[in-house]
Amino acid sequence: MQNLKFFTKEQFETYIAVIETIIETDSYALSPEKTALRMDNFLSTVDSPTVKQLPILLYYVRHLLPLNIWKFKKFHNLSKEDRKKALKNFIKKKHFFRDIARAMKILTCVPYYSSVEGRKSVGFVEFEERNSFANHNTNPINHDEPQV
Repeated sequence: MQNLKFFTKEQFETYIAVIETIIETDSYALSPEKTALRMDNFLSTVDSPTVKQLPILLYYVRHLLPLNIWKFKKFHNLSKEDRKKALKNFIKKKHFFRDIARAMKILTCVPYYSSVEGRKSVGFVEFEERNSFANHNTNPINHDEPQV
């Protein structure tokens, strides 16, 4: 494991388990570890009260989510099927619990699908690489200064 900038080792393990659960594929375009490292690097640059609460969120996922399906293991030690079941049960609930599941989905999808590998895995073609790009005038348009 590389040097982590934001996550602790335990948080990183939990986050990788969340990624493996939410991104359903047999062949990752970007490994769960690399996806987690992308988010770790990003979060280390953000100065926000919300970001400072993410360790609490990961604590809940690690220790409390499994209890939702009557499993007394840490989240990353559950089978993939049990992890998925625990997340789905949280999504069905209201308020705080559903918010945890939604936050984890966002924290998973953003670093994965914002990577070049993730975008290509779903068939996204960069604008410049599209056949129709050659027909577009990409010169900047100059506008007069606004009259005040």
